[in-house]
Amino acid sequence: MKIRAVVTMGAGVVSLTMLTPSPAGSCSNQAACGCNDQPPFVLFDSPAPSAAAIPGFALALRDSGEPARLNAAQQLGRIQDSGVVMPLVTALRDPSCPVASAAAWSLRGVSDPRVEAPLLHAVESGGCLLRSRAMSVLAEHPSPAVGRMALRAIVDPDPRVRAPAAEALGRLGDPRAIAVLTTALQDTSKHVRQAAAEALGRLAKLPQTQTASDTSPVLVCEWEGWLPPAAGRARYRASHGLDARAAATWRRRLESPDAQERDRAARALEGATDSATVSALLQHLHDANSIVRDGVIRSLGRIGSPRASAAIEPALGDPDKHIRQAAAWALGQLETKDAVPALLEATRDTNEQVRADAVWALGMTADSATLPRVRELAGSERQAVRVAAVCAIGWLGGTVDTTVLRDSSGVVRAAARWTRQRRSKP
Repeated sequence: MKIRAVVTMGAGVVSLTMLTPSPAGSCSNQAACGCNDQPPFVLFDSPAPSAAAIPGFALALRDSGEPARLNAAQQLGRIQDSGVVMPLVTALRDPSCPVASAAAWSLRGVSDPRVEAPLLHAVESGGCLLRSRAMSVLAEHPSPAVGRMALRAIVDPDPRVRAPAAEALGRLGDPRAIAVLTTALQDTSKHVRQAAAEALGRLAKLPQTQTASDTSPVLVCEWEGWLPPAAGRARYRASHGLDARAAATWRRRLESPDAQERDRAARALEGATDSATVSALLQHLHDANSIVRDGVIRSLGRIGSPRASAAIEPALGDPDKHIRQAAAWALGQLETKDAVPALLEATRDTNEQVRADAVWALGMTADSATLPRVRELAGSERQAVRVAAVCAIGWLGGTVDTTVLRDSSGVVRAAARWTRQRRSKP
């Protein structure tokens, strides 16, 4: 089917060929979108627009009509200029699944620190295809945060999310992913199996000194996001630490009227260590933008100031599941025993990722009185919760039941082996 899309670009007109029609009546709620809410694939028969067209396309992304927004998102992906980043990041939250998915896909090949956090959020909260495309784009530029997401996404119900997650784990070059990827070789989807095999091929090329002792069992309990707080903090500061001058600059940017700028500032301040930054972040715990609040909470957890604990704890009851998850993770980073009752309650949350981070956080509190509940969660129906619970048992100095070693999930079995090895160490 051939159509012409007319977009004002000075005196220019863009023409394109649509291979499939735009779905009628597209989803108005990304979380409810089905896997068939796909943007059309397009072949453009015109030269790529210039950077001068970016403001026009950015304006079109706010058009009331989905076709205009969809075309703008696709056209911005053809422009090789950093000016496309923020319009496309904003479009990731478009109420139309096809538009948001097209925006994610247009970010492929873009190496810009501003895109990671919004894409990670899209993997967690977007519609089916948006999650797949966001994970695919993240796989191009793996980082510790992407690795943390990929470790969870490789057991996602959607194979189109699992496949790029496997790719990301291979690109990270961490030999501890080998056991997870080996399990993925038995996936029901041939695309996931292929991605896992290719990822294992990448890891097999690592020097033998890297692969010899680190692969069995996989250290899922010490993956980047679940490292003991002190170790994770030291590793993060070694690569993202801020001096006093840089921290002051980011604190000023935290006051920006632009939510994207505030979000970027909040996440950058994760590398700070001073009390002035803690105070500034605490003032933004109730930011009007949920993505900013997520960044604020996670930064407070990473910084590790105990006075943040009481302020973060109420966020475990936030309506937004991502805020609840961030709060659970941050409270684990703070290792505050006062938060144990709230974390125990969070292990009954309706969202499995919130439950998983809450039970991991209990493991960080060193409160052995929580072991009965943690052991109960080791039998959860959800793999993410079982993995977190088995790891938490290890951190709490407990033992795992031998039945866990026969769990249907290779990741859970690997966590159980880690826990038993930890227990056996003097």
